[in-house]
Order: sequence, then structure tokens, then C-alpha cells
Amino acid sequence: MSGQRLTPTPAEIVKFRRGGLTHQQIAERWEQQTGIRVTRGAITAAIARAGMQERTVIDHSDLIPWRLSPEHLNSYAAQLLRSLGRMRAGATVRPQERSSVTSWLKSLERRNLVVTYISTVGFVYTDRHPDDDRWPIRP
Repeated sequence: MSGQRLTPTPAEIVKFRRGGLTHQQIAERWEQQTGIRVTRGAITAAIARAGMQERTVIDHSDLIPWRLSPEHLNSYAAQLLRSLGRMRAGATVRPQERSSVTSWLKSLERRNLVVTYISTVGFVYTDRHPDDDRWPIRP
């Protein structure tokens, strides 16, 4: 490959990130521009090397206080609760993700429900009680 870079330069990374591209979108754009296919992980590493590692770890334990079984980690309710946590933390959330969370919360409120977790079953919806002070969940 006669000296051709496998990943974008730090200056290109800065340009892509300032343009609002996600790591996956940068990988796709890089492939379109150069014909070189790179993984999202390679782009993440290139971003870190460029000194732009802005990833903030968000603690979701206030919304997911349970120890989830592996088969429930990516359930719809778990995904929505994580998205809600990112929204509450002020992190970037895709418009579709924000819309899904907003619709879900409106549905819970309209139906007077909370979500709780049973390790043998998964997430379940149950009637909201006056003492449910951690809406939309019941720990």
C-alpha cells in the first residue's frame, strides 16, 4: 500500500468529529474517500490518538438498578432506559432514539405504568403506585 494511511490523520479526525460524525460514520466516510475499509474500533483508536477521546461513561444505575441477566441486556426497555440516562446526562442522543424514549415515556404516563425487572422474566410493566418515586422505574 505504498505509504497510504489506513486511518484518517489527526487533522482529518478533528474535521470529521467537528462535522458531527459518529465513529461508524467516519469509518464509512473514510472507506468512501479512500477505498480502505476500517472498523469502528480502528476509528475509535484513531480518535484517541488524536487526543479527542470525548467519551463520557454514564452511570445508568439510577435507571437500571438491577443486575441484568445476559439475555436481558439489550432488551427494548434496557435500551430505552440507557437512552433516557444519556438524555438526562445531556449526552448526544440521535433524534430517532430521543423520539423513541419520548414516545415510550408518554405511553407509560398515559397508561399509569412503571417498568420493573424480574431476573427470571425480564422487564415487566406494572401499575404505578403513589409511592413510586423513581418513575419510570420501580426498583
